[in-house]
Amino acid sequence: MSNGMRWIGFALLLVVGIAHAQNCPEGMVPEGGQGVASCVPVDNGNQSRGHWVNRWGVIATDVASQSVGASFNQPSEEDAKQSALANCLSNGGSHCKVEKTYFNSCIAMVVGDKGYNIDVAETADQAVQDGAKGCVGAGDTNCRAGYRSCSTAQWVQ
Repeated sequence: MSNGMRWIGFALLLVVGIAHAQNCPEGMVPEGGQGVASCVPVDNGNQSRGHWVNRWGVIATDVASQSVGASFNQPSEEDAKQSALANCLSNGGSHCKVEKTYFNSCIAMVVGDKGYNIDVAETADQAVQDGAKGCVGAGDTNCRAGYRSCSTAQWVQ
């Protein structure tokens, strides 16, 4: 092996050694293999570096004008209510009221020929199914999902 090749080999070993000896910032640990090294967050089950925040949603209606307003993924219940009421008014309502408030879950408004049913569940599909059962159970026909949405908790640092 020539002197040039030995130096290249030595330099490669030195670079790999430095990469593996990499210092990571606090809360991070080295990870890697096969010459690849990086820092990743410590996974010790400690959630002190962040927390979950609730996300809110609301359905508001004005039955007389058949106007509906909705909001989702709002940071507070009050923000969700104000947003849904404003949406209902912008859709032609004049006497909008909050129908249903929810957080960290899903909602569906199932509409039939005679009325509507609003249900909250873990998933949007489940909320639609529950709403449809209530619609049919009330003797309504042509029951279908008029609105469905989810507001899920968000992890923030």
